[in-house]
Amino acid sequence: MKDLKNVFTLPFFISVFLVTSCQSDSVEDADSKSFAGDYWPTAIGNQWISSFNGNESAMKIISSESVNGQTYYKFNEFVGVGEGIMSTASYSLRKENGEYYIKMDKLHFEQGDIKGEITPYEFLFLKDYLDINKSWTGRFTYKTTYNSSQNPTVDTSVDYTGTILEKGISLAVKGVKYKDVIKFRVVQQTIEVVVEIGEASAYTSYVDYWVSKNIGIIKMATKDSTTELLTYSLK
Repeated sequence: MKDLKNVFTLPFFISVFLVTSCQSDSVEDADSKSFAGDYWPTAIGNQWISSFNGNESAMKIISSESVNGQTYYKFNEFVGVGEGIMSTASYSLRKENGEYYIKMDKLHFEQGDIKGEITPYEFLFLKDYLDINKSWTGRFTYKTTYNSSQNPTVDTSVDYTGTILEKGISLAVKGVKYKDVIKFRVVQQTIEVVVEIGEASAYTSYVDYWVSKNIGIIKMATKDSTTELLTYSLK
């Protein structure tokens, strides 16, 4: 089976994001909330243009919808999808009292002669009110199916931990200095099971994020790549 585990990074991210599968989240000091502000402005028309592995990518909020009384803001695309991958999916963001959730609907992808789909999921991306060194945890699952028997069905479960590393800092990105920045790291422990034969594999990955108050994500980095904000436009 061809290895596609690096096709998507946590988004941004990001192995990616559970609507039909089960999810759980917990956090230290959950009863003590002092919201830090808006670290991902949501208005239709907001746009962030970033440099990803030398290429520019424009992430724009194109619409909103209400699901079970909660408002989700949909993007045209999500920064961080691997190079060489063609995909059709809907990525959305919702916010609630300083908590940010990312949802991905069913994703259809194509890489060369390999085609397939990934079932939808949602996960908790950030809790902006936590103090430095405080964490949140959760789990999401998804199923990957392919158009060829050479690439059997894979069930994936991801346990993740997000940790606030720095808060209230300044950071220069592409010559622009941003203030009121939070840096946090999301670590993922992923288990993939090939359904047909029960074969399992596991790996650990991480993404570092920098978000600026009233602007959004200004930088994210893995051990292999960096995405940096070039320009943005907010409504």
